[in-house]
Amino acid sequence: SNLWEIAEGVISFIEINTSITWYGEEQGLEGAVLSFAESGFNKYVGTVHGIYYLPQYKLSNKTDKHFFIPIENAKTYCWQFIKIHDVLLAGIDGGIGQIKGDKIEIVHKCGTVYCFETNENYPEILFLGESDGISYIETKNLQSGKIQLKNYTKFDTINNSVRKIVFDNKGNLWLTTHFNGIFNIKIQDYDLTKYEVVHYD
Repeated sequence: SNLWEIAEGVISFIEINTSITWYGEEQGLEGAVLSFAESGFNKYVGTVHGIYYLPQYKLSNKTDKHFFIPIENAKTYCWQFIKIHDVLLAGIDGGIGQIKGDKIEIVHKCGTVYCFETNENYPEILFLGESDGISYIETKNLQSGKIQLKNYTKFDTINNSVRKIVFDNKGNLWLTTHFNGIFNIKIQDYDLTKYEVVHYD
């Protein structure tokens, strides 16, 4: 990303600095940042005080200070964002919220959702790491631009706070928990109703 300039008998090396923009309390953000996402021209940040969005910079407005704006009714921890069916979802205390522009709508109520994951072996399924275990839910994109979540199902035997979900190449799940080690859910023939749970403490 740097530049070499060649002239008669001379070679010059010009360093080009990477553009870095810093945002903090002076730009409207409050609290520790937990998550980040982009959707359309907006940028979204999840903090311990809620969800904030940064609208597209208006070049025509010379007084545009480009501040982060808090989303109303989203003054809660936001642990992770995920984009599915072109819809932006947020994992929050109390469930899942769908974000559109400067608004949020709760589309599924449950405990705290710490993390999301999807996998090509399970199309239309969204996996949720929650405060009391792991679950999955079917997803469907509606023509109205909203997402439909249905048939919420919990995996048995795991009641710990799940903070991270990873799939291996066989379609099995690996989970990290807050205080209780790692769990491996071995799925039989990609059938989510048939599985074995192994705990590594």
